[in-house]
Amino acid sequence: MTDPRILVRMAARRSADQERGRAVVGSERYAWLRRPLVWCRIVEDASVGNRSDLRSVKETMTNSRRAWQSVAPLALRSWSSAKAGVCAAVAVALLAGCGDSSPDDAAPGEQSDTPSKSLPLVDLSKPPVANDPDPSVRAGAVANFIDCNYGVHQGGWTSDFGPLGSGSDPGEALNDMIDSGALGMPDQGFVAVGRDEGRVLYTYDVTGVAKAALVTADSTKVELESDDEWAIETFATCDPAEFDPSTDDESPREVWQDAAGNRVPTSVITSSRGPEHCAWESATFLGVDGQGYISDPQDVLDGRGFVAPFDADAELPSDAIDTGYQQQGRRLWLSNDRLIAFVVTADGVEAWPSSTEEFGCA
Repeated sequence: MTDPRILVRMAARRSADQERGRAVVGSERYAWLRRPLVWCRIVEDASVGNRSDLRSVKETMTNSRRAWQSVAPLALRSWSSAKAGVCAAVAVALLAGCGDSSPDDAAPGEQSDTPSKSLPLVDLSKPPVANDPDPSVRAGAVANFIDCNYGVHQGGWTSDFGPLGSGSDPGEALNDMIDSGALGMPDQGFVAVGRDEGRVLYTYDVTGVAKAALVTADSTKVELESDDEWAIETFATCDPAEFDPSTDDESPREVWQDAAGNRVPTSVITSSRGPEHCAWESATFLGVDGQGYISDPQDVLDGRGFVAPFDADAELPSDAIDTGYQQQGRRLWLSNDRLIAFVVTADGVEAWPSSTEEFGCA
């Protein structure tokens, strides 16, 4: 059976989509699209080495920053993979949801909604399984449309997490979910790539490879807990370390690098601030190979059990182990017995103890 990800890519190249892009340029109603689409052609030609380069293209677009912001995400994906027909995709994305409005009516950063009838058909029939320990099984069909180096990181559907995003159309449901920040997904870059009966598939790509995907569903055709017509039904993501580094500030989990500068999966090492609703935001929780360490400079976790106190002015033991892990100027060492993490910065050394009991924030 052909890989569904390949089917999506093949369908996106169909000549019908290219003809749609040409037809849009010829329409007086959408005359404002002509320059962005011409620029897109320049980018696409540059991607296969015909002429120009990214710098000259961006200089050409200086006079219309909004048009560049609209075209760039799709056009630059073509830059690395030299995909044909990218300008047709740009035309669809620019037109989506515009109605009689001008291009300046769209709010910056919002995801474009592609009319579902223009999308290729994909198979979203594989049902998700609620509460299964395997996130790819919990996610169902949507997990088939991402390609992860470290396996599916998280996945699920409405029976697991309840309604997370909804709206009057697929794009509005997507934006509602992103605004909530509940899943820690990137807040931009999702593109509608396929459809099934009553469903629209969106993916977030990094250098042409899908690293996150979700399905919005029509609640009049699919059983959903939603008062709106469209809602998020299922989702699946790769590890945040596989997202573009520019999205790191959008994720509650901090991504670390190894000694060579490679991004390390958060399943191996990650850190995050404590939750605000428990007033723990001054604390930092660090996980390394299943062992947890905590920085608590303001003693908000006073009364919990630790192997030693937090020390903001520690000395690095001579037998400490250099893990090679680093993150924004911090380097990580571990005590020889691995019970204390030493976080080394230009300002000094902090000792983060491990806990002797399990505790969490309700």
